[in-house]
Amino acid sequence: MRFRPTLLGLAVATLALLASPATAQEVGKAGVVVDFGNGEVKHACVEFDGPEINGLQLLEMAGFDVDTQSQSLGETVCAINGTGCDYPNQACFCSCSGSGECVFWIYWILEGGDWKKSSVGAGTQPVGNGDVNGWSWSSKSPPPVRTFDEICGDSVSPKAADQGGGDSGESDSGESDSGK
Repeated sequence: MRFRPTLLGLAVATLALLASPATAQEVGKAGVVVDFGNGEVKHACVEFDGPEINGLQLLEMAGFDVDTQSQSLGETVCAINGTGCDYPNQACFCSCSGSGECVFWIYWILEGGDWKKSSVGAGTQPVGNGDVNGWSWSSKSPPPVRTFDEICGDSVSPKAADQGGGDSGESDSGESDSGK
């Protein structure tokens, strides 16, 4: 017996396809705050595709120049925008040798309005829509608290390259590095 598509069968199949919900690509936004330890603080809002990215991706997508060292537990951030240690010419924790204060890039997560040190590396820390991450070149101090709304609330074009802390972002002095 031969199968022949009928007009009714084609109509039912077409309606079924039209009735199924379209799978829209999920888009998220997250903020990042970077304290360079010299009074300079930058923040950026990043828009990303999918439900989440990781903390290192957030920092890089924000337009920051990031130097890392691969270690057994993942990537260690050595320098951001030239602040930090000049890996591979220096050890990633270059300021931690000798008797002085041990200063390095500390990774923070904003939870309930307060900074908490991340318990995992930035390469494995999930970052979802509405999250805020922070970085500080310090021995213990977090960056200044900036909420998601303060960072991303008024962003017209939230792609990090347009907003980012790299060469064209907002500084916490209230002045824009890009003249916005």
